[in-house]
Amino acid sequence: MESVVIAVRVVAPLFVLMAAGYAVRQLKVVPSDMFLPLNNLCFTLFLPAALFKNIVSADIATAFNARVMGYVTIMQALTMLLVLIVVPRLVRDKPQAASCAQAIFRSNFVAVGIALIADVVDADGLALVSFLGASTVPMFNFCAVIILVSLRGGNIKLKNFVKNIVTNPLIIASVLGIALLLCGVRPLGMAKKIIDDISAIATPLAVICLGGLFNFANVKKCLSPVVIGTVGRLLVIPALALLGAALLGFRGGAFLSIAAVFMPPAAVASFAMAKQMDAYGDTAAALIVITSIFSLVSMAFWLALTHHLRLW
Repeated sequence: MESVVIAVRVVAPLFVLMAAGYAVRQLKVVPSDMFLPLNNLCFTLFLPAALFKNIVSADIATAFNARVMGYVTIMQALTMLLVLIVVPRLVRDKPQAASCAQAIFRSNFVAVGIALIADVVDADGLALVSFLGASTVPMFNFCAVIILVSLRGGNIKLKNFVKNIVTNPLIIASVLGIALLLCGVRPLGMAKKIIDDISAIATPLAVICLGGLFNFANVKKCLSPVVIGTVGRLLVIPALALLGAALLGFRGGAFLSIAAVFMPPAAVASFAMAKQMDAYGDTAAALIVITSIFSLVSMAFWLALTHHLRLW
């Protein structure tokens, strides 16, 4: 029972913030078309600032864990191969298969994953999971492009691909934070105050925007790939990743850092990339909505189960 209570305590704030965002949109407190620009602002400024702050304020001895980073990277690669093999056999329409596969592969690690475990890890554990962004975010972007190109078909220019990677605000924030951390430089005075204030906005606004972006209208058009994608994103991938982590002996903050990468719903950014690369945008949007809703149950389940098994 204690494990369930802890899991609910962790997930409940995310549910309330998502519900608040959805209610604000339904009540027309603000124009519904505001949420997408606000979400873009979160990923351009607020979330990178929070990621930067968590990294640069970390203890390098505890924030850097090559074993965790290596495991996450390997699991991301294996997940990519899995969706490339399995999803086309389950979803015959190529654009829908591409969107479905990307959603299964790519989790909302920064906006949801870090927020999810922030209340159950200490500062060192939070630094560790933030530090993971340096390898995890580029890997998600790189593999997502491979998935979309492979399943949807078509070509992508190497120059544009590289530009999208090196100009990603989350990647820039991770690299800059690590560079300053290695040099022993920490923001002080006014700079620290500004970064702290911006970071404080990041998680609440990102999750509220996620709720505000909920739109159920297109779910019926792509029900089969949405069901397949939801099961894959919330049940299959977390089960494989967490089982592997448990068998390899990861415990405590290291285990929760891995969970933060693989448990969350489909990344909001997957919609923009699906549209950009001619995959089926409605499927991508529906998967973001449905996985976000059901992840509140699935994440509580995985947290309760793994806590009961004393993995953290």
